[in-house]
Amino acid sequence: MNRKYTREHYLGLIKKIRKNLPDTSISTDVIVGFPGETRKQFQNTEKLFRQAKFDQAFISQYSPRPGTAAAKLKNNVVKTEKKRREEALMKVLRRTALANNKKYIGKNTEVLFEGTRKGIFFGKTGTGKNVRIKDVSGRPVGKFFAVKIKSAKDFGLEGVFGK
Repeated sequence: MNRKYTREHYLGLIKKIRKNLPDTSISTDVIVGFPGETRKQFQNTEKLFRQAKFDQAFISQYSPRPGTAAAKLKNNVVKTEKKRREEALMKVLRRTALANNKKYIGKNTEVLFEGTRKGIFFGKTGTGKNVRIKDVSGRPVGKFFAVKIKSAKDFGLEGVFGK
């Protein structure tokens, strides 16, 4: 895909970011099943996912787009294999995201609340983590509130208002 950086450079940047900004959240975008992607190349991507310990990833299965250079390539990775690869990366991502989210338990953080649904307040931290709170006692949407995180899931946190 014409990338100009190495795996080592990429992992080094992640390490530097996490060292200097320990409360950061790192995400990536990945396409599985790009024409010519071998099983070994995919296994390297899976290994990178384990090493990088992403908080979030947007994983897409390759599909040709007219007018792109890739559209001229033979799409040699079958749909079932693309799906298997997507699921394998999601499995790794769920583990690393949960481990990262567990670091928030017991901490206080500011959350921008975006709305309510069925008695649940929901919003995001400054690092883009989804937060749910069952107490919807008249706090306005579109405002920041202090939240103490009580539990973590792979792609979200639950907490209570106040510090």
